[in-house]
Amino acid sequence: MKNTTTVLTQRDNLCIEQCSCCDNIHLMYQNLLLKFTPESFADFESALSKLEFEKRAVTFGDGSDKMLINTPQKEIQLCFTKSEFELLRESLKEALLMIEVSQILYC
Repeated sequence: MKNTTTVLTQRDNLCIEQCSCCDNIHLMYQNLLLKFTPESFADFESALSKLEFEKRAVTFGDGSDKMLINTPQKEIQLCFTKSEFELLRESLKEALLMIEVSQILYC
């Protein structure tokens, strides 16, 4: 049996898809690839939905404001402009909605 993925959402340089064999969720954005279990994906979306860009933004040397997001790996942080962060949050919500719809239809 061939493993397939279902695209949950795709916008600009961002794609979120779910693997049919293991249910893992892959978030691909530019050169970043994150892998989640369905539970950790929901936790990630919940955590990001509570963040406010304006309260966490840092002005970088080039004059741009970016938000830093810590990860469990202390040496790695995610860094987003406001528009990138909004794209990410909207895409996470949309992907979760697609997962819920799929569970209703196929379970």
